[in-house]
Amino acid sequence: MANLILAVNPTVMCDPRLDLLDKLIVSYVSNWEERNSCCFAKDGFLAALFGVPEGDVTYSLIKLETLQIIEQIRGTGGRLIKIKKTEVTPSPVQTFDIFDI
Repeated sequence: MANLILAVNPTVMCDPRLDLLDKLIVSYVSNWEERNSCCFAKDGFLAALFGVPEGDVTYSLIKLETLQIIEQIRGTGGRLIKIKKTEVTPSPVQTFDIFDI
């Protein structure tokens, strides 16, 4: 199996509305767009890629579209997924202290 390396937007990672799968999907789509390409995928492909049930991917895509983070264009064989230009509203930055035990 090939490795999947995603560049993760810190704003996405700090958004409390998103769970881990949401963040992975947004990061995956963003990586395609950063390479001047587009993400065209089926729910089943994304489910296999992230090792989750297909229904979870479907739910996550609907949630991300409802939150206006992504837009989807459905077609035969899959869907084109794009990040909306408004993207995720930045949330306050959280800082954590690191303590030696």
